[in-house]
Amino acid sequence: RGGPPRSVGAVDQEQGKRKANATAPETRILKTHSGYVQGFNAQAVCTDAQIILSADVTEQENDQGLYHRMMEQAQESATAALGEEAGKISLGRADAGYCNEVDLEKECDYEILMATKKDWKRRKQMREEPPPRGRIPKGLSAMERMERKLRTKRGSKEYRKRSQIIEPVFGQIKSGRGFDAFYGRELISARGEWNLICGTNNLLKLFRSLRTARN
Repeated sequence: RGGPPRSVGAVDQEQGKRKANATAPETRILKTHSGYVQGFNAQAVCTDAQIILSADVTEQENDQGLYHRMMEQAQESATAALGEEAGKISLGRADAGYCNEVDLEKECDYEILMATKKDWKRRKQMREEPPPRGRIPKGLSAMERMERKLRTKRGSKEYRKRSQIIEPVFGQIKSGRGFDAFYGRELISARGEWNLICGTNNLLKLFRSLRTARN
């Protein structure tokens, strides 16, 4: 199933050795579920109601180091839209592609729930091992503490909500609306496309919620 994600520094060191795409030099070779593609890395953060708060596109080949940046953008967007009524984001979930010791150790105003391993491995562990009890052992690394947290009943329950929140959003955009590729070859144009599609996602969610409320 492949090894763990490489750090941003390791990826940057390889850039000078690789051949550039002459027609789209800002794109990168990205690994997906269906194989490798030449493209950009689209990011999004959304609420429990699947309203996207933060959207961005990067030329980075993996998600390492992007977690806190996207969470901070989401808080800024919420505050800009609602002012003080927005409140503070209390919890952020992320898959194993974002996981690293530096981000887990960083102090922030929100609770982090970040998978430390692939979902199928995490589910297998949950089936085979009972939830941890008692006090957290001393001397654990940030990664080990997070892994223990995800094995608790509350941690497991909260993390499972990720599959009901952000994953359907990407599925609806890619499969339901047919947006599975960027038309522009430059990073700035890809960001414009992604912001547009994410904005229309929000409009559709709001429209449907209003229609449901009226019925």
